[in-house]
Amino acid sequence: MRRPVATYAQGRRSECDHVHEGDGDDVQSYALAVSQCSACGQEIAAAFRFCPWCAAPQRRKLVEFFRGVDDDSKRALRVSRYLPEKRVRFSVWDEAGQARAAVSLTDDEAARVAEFIASPRVHKPSLLNDLRALVRR
Repeated sequence: MRRPVATYAQGRRSECDHVHEGDGDDVQSYALAVSQCSACGQEIAAAFRFCPWCAAPQRRKLVEFFRGVDDDSKRALRVSRYLPEKRVRFSVWDEAGQARAAVSLTDDEAARVAEFIASPRVHKPSLLNDLRALVRR
């Protein structure tokens, strides 16, 4: 069985860069996801979280954990905001520290979730509404 091999043309990204594996009879081909480091500009595989050339992080994200209550006190909700991609990922973590479920949302959908969760606003009666109520009597 051949080892996976990446083919490159003079170090430039190409639509025909592939990884081949198999014993020759059942060769499968997968397109490589290649991008450039945002810090040094070197070409790197998209799977890298840090640039192998300059160690710069390839994603910017903010993470917050929210602890469950009552029966869920040993579980947590992890919310990750990926800044360049403008998306938010929600994941549910169990007591063993493993993610059990996850979903990614656009920033707009995440804003809808935040609005839904926010405490309902208590509307103070306005002077105009008070006057309308008096007129109706």
